[in-house]
Amino acid sequence: MKFKHLFLGKVTLADPSLEQAVANKVGPETFVQVVDQYGEHTTARVRQLEPIEEVVIPETHRSLNTLADEILGINRSKGWTPSVGEETNLDRNLMLIVGELSEAQEELRAHHDVYEVYYRDDKPGPQGFGIEIADVIIRTLGLCAELDLDIDALVRDKIEFNKTRPFKHGGKKF
Repeated sequence: MKFKHLFLGKVTLADPSLEQAVANKVGPETFVQVVDQYGEHTTARVRQLEPIEEVVIPETHRSLNTLADEILGINRSKGWTPSVGEETNLDRNLMLIVGELSEAQEELRAHHDVYEVYYRDDKPGPQGFGIEIADVIIRTLGLCAELDLDIDALVRDKIEFNKTRPFKHGGKKF
């Protein structure tokens, strides 16, 4: 069984009006689910954490393959993905992923903060840079499931390969 670490401690949040927080991973860019003084759940960035104790708990996250299968099921039930046995249109799927990246860029061009999640009367659901990045991941994992790719193994293999590469390999600027 895999485990993840849960740090318990006093948390200083960027928004001092938020009272309670628990972080699964702590660092300067950690975001935590918090409950404010009105009992509303929201997300906040952690500025500082003073650890009190570390607790190891069983890991409950789902693998990328599991998420991909769930996304594929939702996509099929909503008519967005071909039925089993029908051909996958790779060009269309790849351009839809690019389209989501484009929407993330538009959020930045519209001067929205990367951490901002907002709602509009003229568009359903949450909006923002992070939401568009989530759409990129959702479309990518949906495609992986549609093609029956073992994305867990592929990502692990690629990470291990990247560890062997030299600093700024290929002589490129970025």
